[in-house]
Amino acid sequence: MDKMKEGLQRRARRMQENLQQSVGLSERKDELQSVSRLEQRNQKMVCAVKNTRQILQSCIRSGSKDETVDKRKRRLEQFALWQQLQADAKEFENLYPKDDPPLLADVLRMYGKVVGVILEEKVLTDQVIEKNVIDAFGKYIDEEKALSKAKEKLARTALDVEVCRKRLNGNHDESKTQEIQNEYGQLQLKLDNYKDNTYTDIYSLSSKEAEIASVFKDLIDAQVEYHRTALQILENTLPEIDRRIASYPRRPVFGCHLEDHLRYTKRSIAVVLEVCCSALQRYGFNERGLFRVSGNNNRIRRMKAAFDAHQMCGTSNELSEYVNDPHSICSVLKSYLRELPEPLMTHELHSEWVQVARMDPDSRREAIYKLLPQLPEANRLNLAYLIRFLQLMLEYEDQTKMSVGNLSIVFGPNLIDGGMGSESENMLGSKLVETLLLNADYFFPNDVFNFVSPLTESYHQRLIDSTGGFDADRVPPRSTQVHVDNCSIRRSAG
Repeated sequence: MDKMKEGLQRRARRMQENLQQSVGLSERKDELQSVSRLEQRNQKMVCAVKNTRQILQSCIRSGSKDETVDKRKRRLEQFALWQQLQADAKEFENLYPKDDPPLLADVLRMYGKVVGVILEEKVLTDQVIEKNVIDAFGKYIDEEKALSKAKEKLARTALDVEVCRKRLNGNHDESKTQEIQNEYGQLQLKLDNYKDNTYTDIYSLSSKEAEIASVFKDLIDAQVEYHRTALQILENTLPEIDRRIASYPRRPVFGCHLEDHLRYTKRSIAVVLEVCCSALQRYGFNERGLFRVSGNNNRIRRMKAAFDAHQMCGTSNELSEYVNDPHSICSVLKSYLRELPEPLMTHELHSEWVQVARMDPDSRREAIYKLLPQLPEANRLNLAYLIRFLQLMLEYEDQTKMSVGNLSIVFGPNLIDGGMGSESENMLGSKLVETLLLNADYFFPNDVFNFVSPLTESYHQRLIDSTGGFDADRVPPRSTQVHVDNCSIRRSAG
């Protein structure tokens, strides 16, 4: 009871002295003045630790350290992305036959798998950060809290010493002098012990700057390892995605390089050439002004889009829209040739073709014969296909009113420079086509085509079946924008 009473009296005297201006803070001795700069460094250091730890804890979304990996994954933002990728891939895949999975479904599934693995790596990395960084930072924060308590004790004890000193100096009762002196000595000894301990804690915390920096390095190492692993997972997946995209045949046809288109579709003749020529051979050779009368712009765009979407195929009825519309088919064929990134007769041989076109007819014939083998085989074969088709079309000149000269004027510019050349070059291109048409058997003796494509014949068979074995009634072409009877088509003299 005596000690408790003594403690209460000391606390009362301390509060009284604090209220007196004569014993204000300005007159107190700062016991930690010599290490004030060191304290400031410690405070900034611990502040950085606290801030980083707090933000890391908010970034790591976990209810508790005992949560399973799966539960932790569900808390991550990318978990929703992983779920959605898997669901979209499955729904998209269900729309296609099992033996012909869609490209996008494969890419979605592969990317979803990657996201799932990266999610797991993120959870494992978070666990490492919790153990090696957040917990380690917690120790320094606890040390700083202990140091703060030690400084509070030191400050209270210093105030007690100051109060006791003033009591001793103001005491006039000799009977109490010894008691106050003993109390003063004990308090001074206590103050020295607290001061030593506080200095020790300050120095100890200051000495851990390199240790704290190492914890930050551990944080960086964990993140580097996570990103390195994630990058490796992504890089390992990219080649397979590239391979699937590169081998996927269903890609736009218009504006695609001829060799690329043939490689993607595993064909030798461009699909637009084959379908258009086959359709015209079956449904269009009785139409006047083929390749001279323009098709309907809306229907041309639709047919081009159908080709790009790979809907002009044997299983589709899209061709039925153009059975009575040969002029739109012709316009699409010309557009395909015009939009090739490199014309059939190639940019590389352009100057040679121009020189050949300027020769007299006999010399031109022999020069073309020598120049054709210099074309890439894909270009030469598709050129042969087109020329042979136009040669067949000339047999119906009485119906189409399209002569060699007419066809040469139409196709010359498209074959030599994609229709982008000057007027003089266009005329030279027409001379080349005219020579090719007049001497097709000489230039292409081994290239024989029947212009009957499975892509059009399957539709034609369905058409016959639906009409009881008779061709559908002919109606005026829907694409005709001018009256053919009123347009004058120049007939070539030969």
